[in-house]
Amino acid sequence: MAGRFPVERMITFYPLADINRAAAESSAGKSIKPVLRMPH
Repeated sequence: MAGRFPVERMITFYPLADINRAAAESSAGKSIKPVLRMPH
């Protein structure tokens, strides 16, 4: 609530086409929270 938790540093955005890379990096510990972006 005080804004001290670094949420933005834990999120990694990926385009939907890179779903396999997002899953692999999450499993390997390279990404804490992968977020897929849908195309417009």
